[in-house]
Amino acid sequence: MRRKIVNAFCKRFLFSIFFLSVCCFYPSFSFADLYGNLYRPKAQMLDEKAYDFRYHFLYFDQTDEYDSDGEVLTSVYDKKFTLMDHDFMFNYGLTSNLEMQTDLKIRQIKGSLSSRTNHYEASNSGVESLKGEILYNLGVFQKINYGLSLFYRQTFYSTEKKLLGLFSLNDEEIALGDDGSEYGGGVFFSAGNSRQKNQFLYDGELQFVSPPNDLASEMHYQLGAHYIFSQFMVSVGLKGIFNISSDEYSDDPANKPVNSAQNYTSLFNSINRSFTAPYLGMTYAFENFSLGLSYSQKLSPISTDNGHEIVFSLTSEKKSQKSLNDKINKFKEYHLEASIIKISKNSSFLKIDIGLEQEVEKGKIFDIFLTNFNGGNEIIGEAIVYEVGADWSILKVLKKYKNTELKIGMTVRGN
Repeated sequence: MRRKIVNAFCKRFLFSIFFLSVCCFYPSFSFADLYGNLYRPKAQMLDEKAYDFRYHFLYFDQTDEYDSDGEVLTSVYDKKFTLMDHDFMFNYGLTSNLEMQTDLKIRQIKGSLSSRTNHYEASNSGVESLKGEILYNLGVFQKINYGLSLFYRQTFYSTEKKLLGLFSLNDEEIALGDDGSEYGGGVFFSAGNSRQKNQFLYDGELQFVSPPNDLASEMHYQLGAHYIFSQFMVSVGLKGIFNISSDEYSDDPANKPVNSAQNYTSLFNSINRSFTAPYLGMTYAFENFSLGLSYSQKLSPISTDNGHEIVFSLTSEKKSQKSLNDKINKFKEYHLEASIIKISKNSSFLKIDIGLEQEVEKGKIFDIFLTNFNGGNEIIGEAIVYEVGADWSILKVLKKYKNTELKIGMTVRGN
């Protein structure tokens, strides 16, 4: 009874955190901050003093367990195991090429073993770890943007270790995961512009990781291809782990001390784990946030679980005033300038007085300015070319930085 009350409280607490984060955090953003910015790869740094907030929910449902030889583990029990991770991430632009990231992870796990005569269940939930990461942008070489990363992660718990089989199946609580500290670093890249529509964006990362729980050192990798539409993005890619050092129990896995989760899963306490996991994802941008959904499943897993992994993500970004001011100060560099001659009823589409004759192309980005007689230039929004005629163009509004009403005669500028 007591455990049911505790679990119910934890679920309500986690939901409350998520609900308050969405309700209290997002209203502080300007209108349509993420319109047209569906995905920001790691190599695309935040502007100085800009920040974003991300929430990731990962759901994993076990289908099989694999041993250190890559063979499926068999059991006399019908085994089930699920894991749910809630990641609350905050990223902050320290400078134009230096970014800080933090990640607070809250975890819920549950396992069960069933046979004709017995049934056992165990679960746990709580704060799993806190991670800090520093990203440094190296610049663009041959149209590819590169960067370096360093991170450190610490769990908020420690676990008892025993030989497998010495943990009682009557225990109702199991370890949250591999306890201890984790650190590493690597290189990442991206090719393409996430702000340009109807094109591919590519990104990837290779990272050295020293895992917690005295696990062998690993390399983590990710390669992705993303096709960006106006407000929608489709992603495909590969992610995975390969081992670069040998676990001290490689030749004697039966004598490796493990934590209590080993009764239900091989996600933790691994010996030279490795896998490759193809993934497929979709992202949609709303007015001031974006939502993403992805699915993946492992190929050729070793010393881990296989199963269905679903990730839901929510992201919102706050641009710094400095980045907007820099954009305003650069208005003399624009090659194209036009005036708004017509506005749709809901102000979502604009008609301007230049077109194909001025080399305006579909998909080109224009900034919307509020100008005055005294030479003031205040950027108030962003729009994309939706349709082009000989001497006119239709623009779709992507962002509004201020709640200023759009009016006929306002200036738009583009390159």
